[in-house]
Amino acid sequence: MGTTPLRVFASKARASKRLLYGDLRRLQRDVLPTGATSREEVEVLLSLDRIERVDRDWPRYLATTVSEFVLSTSDPPGVISEEAAAWLAAALADTRPKTAAVVLRSVMGEAHQVDKTLVAFVRKGAKPRREKPRPAEHQTGFHLQESAACSEASGDPAQNTLTIA
Repeated sequence: MGTTPLRVFASKARASKRLLYGDLRRLQRDVLPTGATSREEVEVLLSLDRIERVDRDWPRYLATTVSEFVLSTSDPPGVISEEAAAWLAAALADTRPKTAAVVLRSVMGEAHQVDKTLVAFVRKGAKPRREKPRPAEHQTGFHLQESAACSEASGDPAQNTLTIA
């Protein structure tokens, strides 16, 4: 493990098995004052999700930081590509299901288009409901429409994405 400030912070947090109010403020103020700037940093932050005692603001900070990074690095802005969706799904696979859900809600709530890989990851992690089933748009909390339903024959790469309306 390297000696970047974030890696040192993460090592100390794991060793103490806690990430409390002061730790989270130090992370925001001193370690990542401008948020995550690389996938490696996001992965280190996500690895901290398994710490036993965390500040109540941790899930919100993590979701915001990951979402801002993913959306700021997307090209075009607001469009989550297949490659980015696959990376995010893999990075979230080892987090707590509740954390993954918060992060995904944040990313998908801000994105204009999301690749089917990420949508499939969301659906795979969904637990069955005990209540009477409702239409799909009401179960997820946002509306998904296939962005290229009519362009299958054209070979348009947009056919692998979903548009969030």
